[in-house]
Amino acid sequence: MSTNLFLLRHAETFATINSEPGKEKYHDKVLTADILKSTVTPIIEISKYLKKIDTEKNLTSPVKRCRQTVEIITKHSAKKFEIDEDLREYYMENFESLKNRVENLVKKTNKYKNVLICTHGAVIAGIKHLILENDFKFEDIHDYPKPGVLIIIKDKKIEEKDFN
Repeated sequence: MSTNLFLLRHAETFATINSEPGKEKYHDKVLTADILKSTVTPIIEISKYLKKIDTEKNLTSPVKRCRQTVEIITKHSAKKFEIDEDLREYYMENFESLKNRVENLVKKTNKYKNVLICTHGAVIAGIKHLILENDFKFEDIHDYPKPGVLIIIKDKKIEEKDFN
């Protein structure tokens, strides 16, 4: 059985919007930053789309911005999420540790038909490259979409739906 993955990045925070030089960034709020209320609309639209899809497993990062994002998805789609530590932010760890987490996650999801995942950019990049290329290299960590884009991986093919 081939697993279909539905991947989305958390809603925007001040860091993803204000990432220009001299603007506020995550710094000490990397694990506690809130999503911006002004960026919730694309998540609601993704929720409406996902409501029509029967997912067997819905997973999220334990980091606050992902938990806030899936609260919106649950409200608009009735999908319940489980926290999975393998989906946490790539923060203060080496690349091999991230790669091992992502490999472990892909193995765990292989037994389901449809899996919905809310996580962070580097983790999404890892999932994409492991599934599509059977490899994940350090130079791939920035290959992820902006918030509000749903990535669908089916039969080793990728589709992006932009809800922004």
